[in-house]
Amino acid sequence: MAATYDAVGDLVEYSYLITNSGNVVLAGPFTVTDDKIATIAPVDGPLAPGASVTVTATYTITQEDLNAGSVTQHGFCQHDLRRQYRYLRHRR
Repeated sequence: MAATYDAVGDLVEYSYLITNSGNVVLAGPFTVTDDKIATIAPVDGPLAPGASVTVTATYTITQEDLNAGSVTQHGFCQHDLRRQYRYLRHRR
């Protein structure tokens, strides 16, 4: 896949680095949401403190992207901590 683009239909690959910056293991799954890419497969856990995992997804260039001269996207990662806390409570 090209790092640059100049035509409608060109593919750009995005990488999302998910890092557990906390001090407890997170069970997962982890969901990445991006305002340009409709479907990004979730990542299973667990993710230990300090550990990271990379998720990739592909975006197809549109005419609007060419007209704008650039692509700006916003990605977010989510993990349901309520599920993790329930799991920890049940272990006690």
